[in-house]
This record gives sequence, structure tokens and C-alpha cells, in this order.
Amino acid sequence: MMSKDEIGERLLEKVRRLCPTQSNKATGMLLELPTETLVELLTDSGQLQAAVVKAQRSLQGQATEAERVHCQDHIPVVDRHVALREHLYSAVCAVNLENADRITEELLQLGEAEVFSLLQDRELLDTAVQEALDRLLGQSSDTSTCECEDKEDLGNILYSKVEELQPDLCAKITGMLLELPEDTLQTLLRDSQALQTAVQKAVNAVQAGEQQGTAESQLDPDKQEIGEQLFDIVCERYDEDAPKITGMLLEMETATLTRLLESREDLNHKIDQAYDALHK
Repeated sequence: MMSKDEIGERLLEKVRRLCPTQSNKATGMLLELPTETLVELLTDSGQLQAAVVKAQRSLQGQATEAERVHCQDHIPVVDRHVALREHLYSAVCAVNLENADRITEELLQLGEAEVFSLLQDRELLDTAVQEALDRLLGQSSDTSTCECEDKEDLGNILYSKVEELQPDLCAKITGMLLELPEDTLQTLLRDSQALQTAVQKAVNAVQAGEQQGTAESQLDPDKQEIGEQLFDIVCERYDEDAPKITGMLLEMETATLTRLLESREDLNHKIDQAYDALHK
């Protein structure tokens, strides 16, 4: 049978892995237990971990009678699950501090025996932490696919959905919706009812604008001809945005538009300003 000194050396080595900052004091407290109990601690990692945690709390003056139960009438033991989580969390922090809480909860689902194995083998723990992190990131990716899309991808996805609802006005309506905040667009892509409502509002706005445009053209017969000229010129510079830019320019007075058509330099400047405003 091992001597008390040999037991103390082996016990200190094991305790140092569990609580490096208080290993000497914790080991000293445990060495007050009977030799038979100490031998059992060396062979039962679960009892050892529970006893070490209890010793730490006693050293910190935080132990309470409600937490005390006795193992073989000698070893004060805290709830095994709580002790296990605390040790696992400390170990995970050394590998991945940023995600320690989530990874710890993920690893605890492996079961007590498996977690004990992880705590005794750093290489095994590193692998398990990485696998848990991969699972967590995979879940996060699945729930936020839309959030990862950039503005251009959002526009393409939105266009296809709007086309199903309003094929005749899909381009114009998509352009209108893309002026909304990105988080709102994400909501529209996830919620078909919200998208239908937004599309209908856009349709109403387009129809109201067309009615207003008809009334304005009746009041100003030159406006339509100017619009056609402007559209051709804008297409030379910004073909894809020509409808929007032309519409923005047509909000100006007819006399002003007429002057701009006589000065290509001034007109190009206004077109560039409209383009910049459109893409801010």
C-alpha cells in the first residue's frame, strides 16, 4: 500500500490539473482524510473532482451546510453536475474563451463519463470543442442564411419573389422595395404575408403615380416629349438606372429641363447627381 507521502504526490498532481491556483491548499485539506478514502479519490475521478470543488469553496468561505452531503461519512460532495460543469467550463475557456458558455452546454450533452474523459485528455478536449463549435456555427448559419446575403443578392432574390406576385410591375416594384432598410428586406424575404402587403402598397403607389403623371402630362404637353429625350440620353450613361433617373429629373420644372437639354454638360451633371442620390 502507498505511503501518505506517495499518495500526497499523486493527489497533488491530479488536483493541480483541476485547480492550478489553489492546488496546494486543496491537496492539504484532502490529505486530512483517511488513507483509504484518499486511495478511492485517486481511482475515482468523479469523487475527486467533487471533493476538489468543495475544498475550493471552503477556502473561499462560500461553503454552506445546504451544499454538504457526505461520501462514506468523510468527503463533502457538491452536486456532481454543478461540479462537472464548472470544471468543464474552465477547461473550455482555455481553448475557446469567446464561446465558452455555449460550447460547455453543448459538451455537457455528451454525458458524464464522456465529459470526464475530455477533462483528462487535452487533445481530446480540443477536438470536442472544435466539433461543438462547428455544430453551433452550422446552426447559426442555417437560421441566418438571408442575413448573409449582400444587397445585390437580396435584390435578385426579391425580384424573383415579386415576379411571382406582380409579373408586369416586378422591376419597378423591386426597385421601390430595395430602398427600404436591409433588415426590413430580410423580414420581407422570410414572411410571405409581409411581402404581399408591401408589394400591394407599391402597386398602389405606382398606380397613383401614373395617374398623377397623366394629369401632369395633360397640363404640360411638352413633358412627355422631354421625358423621351431625357431617357435616351440617360441610357447612354446609366442604362440600368435610366427609368429611375429619368423619373427623378422629370420632377423638375419644364423650363429647367428645356435649358438642360440645350447644355449637355449641365445635363450630364444633373444625371450624375441623380445617380449618386439613387445609390447612396
